[in-house]
Amino acid sequence: MGLSTTLQHDIRAIREASAHNRLVLFVGAGVSANSGVPVWKELTSKLKEPFSSPCDRNTDDLKAAQLYLDTYGRKDFLDIVRKTLKIDFVHTCDIHKLLLALKPQHIITTNYDTLIEDAVDEQLQKFSVIRTDSDIPYCSETNTIVKMHGDFVHGNIVLAEEDYLNYARNFPLIRTYVQSLFAKNLVLFVGFSFNDINLKFILQDIQSVLQQDMQRAYLLTTEEVSHASNLYYEHKGVHVVSITEKDLQTCNIDYLPDSNIKNKLGQLLCQQLSLINNYKEEKVMYQYLYPAKFGQQV
Repeated sequence: MGLSTTLQHDIRAIREASAHNRLVLFVGAGVSANSGVPVWKELTSKLKEPFSSPCDRNTDDLKAAQLYLDTYGRKDFLDIVRKTLKIDFVHTCDIHKLLLALKPQHIITTNYDTLIEDAVDEQLQKFSVIRTDSDIPYCSETNTIVKMHGDFVHGNIVLAEEDYLNYARNFPLIRTYVQSLFAKNLVLFVGFSFNDINLKFILQDIQSVLQQDMQRAYLLTTEEVSHASNLYYEHKGVHVVSITEKDLQTCNIDYLPDSNIKNKLGQLLCQQLSLINNYKEEKVMYQYLYPAKFGQQV
């Protein structure tokens, strides 16, 4: 028993977008986590440590980052974020290689690390990197990596509350550029959880501008998603592509990731990407009965 018709259609859509240079990958923290970069909760917990007041320690994550920035200044803020995220001590993993094998035209990321750029160099591919608005006019390559939330090269990371509230003013050209990519391409979210605050901000911002003109984006997950959750994301212009562990077992996907990927979700993500990269669509009965009509061999 193979994949459902819906899942086959989803994989076909992603592969066709890749073949026609219309695939954009939107890479979240879940990808970097498999290279050893601590996740959001670990970072914000570290930022809350200096504060003894229960009011400050129990505040929401964006406000916690803002409190640290306001109290200790931007230099110390950037230093502790960089140190906590182990930016200088992490390396690419198989997930990055599999993502590039999808041949994306563009890659957008909210991650501050340089793992995607490192993977591009390792695979001898060429992408222009956009970290600030001023980078856009100087893009020399057709393919781009958009560091939507900045990085440590320019110290312009988006993390504190004011960064999110002032994003449209601080990154006007990058914001417009990302919106244009959503308008014309199939965008596949990889490495995002359903509770990811970045996902919520991004979808709200994109949808507020493009509304009905927004191309339907895809979100890759291993979770079995309820009908209610599917409707929730469909109304936001996102189609959930749920490739579960059971689906992967059905397809006999036995991709063994490198030994650095010890997290079960990371291993499943490797298998998902391997499936999308290598999937051979099942022939339906009439294709077996009339192969010459479809130019196929049996």
